Amino acid sequence: MYKKNNFKKLFFVCFLIPILSLVSCPEPNDKDKGSFNKNSFDYFKDNNIRAGINIGNTLDADSETSWGNPKINQDLLNGIKKSGFNIVRIPVTWTTHIGKAPDYKINEKWLERVVEVAGYANKAGIKAVIINVHHDGASGGGWLSLNKALDKTKPNQKAEITGKFAKVWQQIANRFKDHGEWLIFEGFNEIHDGNWFWAGRVNQVPVEQYDLVNEWAQVFTDTVRATGGNNAKRYLVIPSYCTGMEALLTDKFKLPTDSVEGKQIVSFHYYRPDEFSLNGLTKTWDSTANKNDITFNFINLNVKFIQDNIQVIIGETGPVLSIVAEGANRDTADANRLTYIDFFFKQAKENSLVPIYWDNGKFTRDPDKDGNGDSFGIFNRNNGKPYDDNMADVINAMIRAVK
Repeated sequence: MYKKNNFKKLFFVCFLIPILSLVSCPEPNDKDKGSFNKNSFDYFKDNNIRAGINIGNTLDADSETSWGNPKINQDLLNGIKKSGFNIVRIPVTWTTHIGKAPDYKINEKWLERVVEVAGYANKAGIKAVIINVHHDGASGGGWLSLNKALDKTKPNQKAEITGKFAKVWQQIANRFKDHGEWLIFEGFNEIHDGNWFWAGRVNQVPVEQYDLVNEWAQVFTDTVRATGGNNAKRYLVIPSYCTGMEALLTDKFKLPTDSVEGKQIVSFHYYRPDEFSLNGLTKTWDSTANKNDITFNFINLNVKFIQDNIQVIIGETGPVLSIVAEGANRDTADANRLTYIDFFFKQAKENSLVPIYWDNGKFTRDPDKDGNGDSFGIFNRNNGKPYDDNMADVINAMIRAVK
């Protein structure tokens, strides 16, 4: 998801308790690390992983609380699990927590906070937890930039950026190398040239951009595998250009060569039709064209990936809370939100795709408050409960649709 800005430091203190000896920060409850003997499709199927939640606008923000959300806590993850979700995506931005070249050392306190939050999800009993490199690849100024890497006036930038990318993933992977199979890495998020992505643009993107996204996916894979331990066989999420659905289906998308079979997952993001699902500006969505867009593309994804036992996730999706006028129009919009979820999530289930709803913590319809048109929040971040009865209906609609 986008609409994010700058980055600041977050300080997380790991207390050392002197009782005869020093006790370090505890690892997650991870006694059964898993055998890693299943392909990605079977792992999701056998663990009943059918729908999930993003914890957005938090660890991907300037600092954990700078975009208006409280710090992530155990109650939130417990609530997500209790509601019936079995996968959580935790977007993480590392930009202002990375030191200078050549080591690009990640701030230890930030890294340990990511470890702690992932541990909350594992302790809650959630079967799959995804962490990634998120707004580092933001088109507006992130360092993992296609435009910078492909700038022909600065031929050394591509190697510098790619080297930094490898160093960052090497450190993340080393810190998590002993974590169980529930912990999943996603290489990057929505890498593009600033023009975003839509169906008609699939053939307009320069081939060199597709090629570089593929190259970075290969660097990500090789770097993680080289750290050894459980990373030698960990499940890895490979996005397409801009994490676009049509880009995933084109032959310009290439899965990386991997040293182990069956451990790849592919991802795309879906917020269509934009005016309804992304912006909340219309009260209906259910045209034949909109339904066909979902149905036919989901079938094609099933044929291309699921039938080869490669799991597909919808790493981000809506629909957002409507901001249309009061009264009957709003009631219609809210009802259509539920019918959209019912149709979309059922189509995902029928094709073995796993949708992960984008919850950014924002919950307001007030046009004078921040979040107007961007209110994807359904869980109260303080206690893990739905914001209200309407949001409880939204959650229940998701879970019913994938049962």
